[in-house]
Amino acid sequence: MEISTLKQVRTLGLFVFLLLGSVLSGRAQLKDQLNGLKMASGDPMSKIGAELAGLKRESELRPRARTGAVAEVQSENSLLQVRAGDYVVVDAVAEGDNTRRLLADLTALGLTKATSFGRVVSGLMPIAALNRMADLRSLRFARPAYQPASLIGQATSGGDRAMGSDLARRETDVIGRRSKIGVLSDSYNSLGGAAAGIRSGDLPGGNNRNGFITPVQVLEDLEPGIGSDEGRAMLEIIHDVAPGAKLAFATALTGEAGFAQNILNLQGAGCNIIVDDILYFTEPFFQDGLVAQAVDVVKSRGVSYFSAAGNSGRNSYESPFRVGGLTSFGSQSVPGGIRTVNAHNFASEGQPADLMQSITVPAGTTIYVSLQYDQPFYSAGRGRNPGASSDLDIFLLSEDSTKVLAGSASNNVGRDPVEVFSFYNNGTYGSNQFNLLIDKTAGPTPGKIKYIIFGRSILNEYNTQSATCYGHPNAAGAVATGAAYFMNTPAFDRTLPLKESSSSAGGVPILFDANGTSVSPVVRSKPELVAPDGVVTTFFHQLTNGEYYFFGTSAAAPHAAGVAALMQEANGGRLSPDTIRETLQETTVEMETPGFDFNTGYGLID
Repeated sequence: MEISTLKQVRTLGLFVFLLLGSVLSGRAQLKDQLNGLKMASGDPMSKIGAELAGLKRESELRPRARTGAVAEVQSENSLLQVRAGDYVVVDAVAEGDNTRRLLADLTALGLTKATSFGRVVSGLMPIAALNRMADLRSLRFARPAYQPASLIGQATSGGDRAMGSDLARRETDVIGRRSKIGVLSDSYNSLGGAAAGIRSGDLPGGNNRNGFITPVQVLEDLEPGIGSDEGRAMLEIIHDVAPGAKLAFATALTGEAGFAQNILNLQGAGCNIIVDDILYFTEPFFQDGLVAQAVDVVKSRGVSYFSAAGNSGRNSYESPFRVGGLTSFGSQSVPGGIRTVNAHNFASEGQPADLMQSITVPAGTTIYVSLQYDQPFYSAGRGRNPGASSDLDIFLLSEDSTKVLAGSASNNVGRDPVEVFSFYNNGTYGSNQFNLLIDKTAGPTPGKIKYIIFGRSILNEYNTQSATCYGHPNAAGAVATGAAYFMNTPAFDRTLPLKESSSSAGGVPILFDANGTSVSPVVRSKPELVAPDGVVTTFFHQLTNGEYYFFGTSAAAPHAAGVAALMQEANGGRLSPDTIRETLQETTVEMETPGFDFNTGYGLID
């Protein structure tokens, strides 16, 4: 899977900025068991975590590169969204339900583009004010709004023919006139190419040569040069399928609260169809988070919501937590090595204990890992939601386990049960084989642990081949859309459509309600549909033989949204979201199995 908005990691990732955080004015009293890799709960900066604390220290120690008159911090941690000179995008969680108080406090410290949703405040925080942010009584905890996964993988979409939507337009004269479609992605015109797309007829606007002169309504975009304009590529696909539909755009890269609020803003701007291709690594696996809640709200207001299912295939490990006990690792990274508190045993019942899992990360490859476990997210709920009761950490080690190369060791208790890290294999490690280790450092033993890997890698052992469609695509109100290369469809002489191998599989259970109360497991039928990818756009993303090809579920989801607009016009604009979903499901081309399956849903849109 490709992640277009992320740079390659230039350092050893988390290990570096945790070490930076450990030297903050000599104040950190770190857990002995982790030998300096974990911030103590009593540390003055512990509310904002080692990543933001490390960024603050990094900004004080490192020389700055100048861009014009603006001095910019250059972070070594590519997961952070450092913007506009000296700002970082954050998700800040209120203590209790004091979101308004937290919003006011953060705004007073200089937070810009501030948005609140539930008990989370998102926005751009001055790096210089991070230490004062950590002192706020209204703040429960904060973390970076990590660079999210962008689900990619004279132009006319080949997907139009693959779905038969070209025939629908010719035979019925429907072009989507009764719909307004909103797109959420990274950016629309950050690179400045929208005017050319309008002139060529690939986007609507005043100079559109085909007479579609209503311009894209842009509610919020990224600053110039920040984004890849993936949202504009999605809009080109929609305009191919439903050229008569009005279009709108809002960025999803201002944190989870900002993403959720922009979903509501697009609905408020008159969109009856919304589609996105952004997924935050910190969205809950087992609970409906902020973005999923926003999806359900707009669906209840009559909006058909389509979401890219994801491009992780079945690259996920899922297991009950098995108590494995003590081991040592990282002796070349930390003097004396690090002793686990209670490492997870990857081996099955009756097998010899194995506290490490072998993984292959090819040279030149970046991976992103999100580990979660079956405890509630404090940030997702309200009221008396207790948050996580246990503390788990995850580390990526060298093949001989003597070096800590990356990992995540946040304080989870009373907060969210999630750890995220990234790793770039630059080819200097002497091997492409590494080890994963998961340690429980506090609290009761979780029932279930699960991690999802974004990027090319192979689990060499204990590969459970588990589901990867999670977060808001797994919301009840969303239509999660998988991908099939448009040439691998019946319209191009293939008997059965073939799913892209990277297209995410469904089956992730919901174990908690929005407020964190345990519920009987709910397994939703995800993804619902498959739509085409690998189609041509004017500029995005993979340049081959002079043309740009757009792969991944990011390209599939806007195809589905365009078809929904054709359906609305053909039925006088009277279709409910449930009717659109059910009709699409009932008329698909079957793929792997008759009926529904967790790989291809009900099949390819026809």
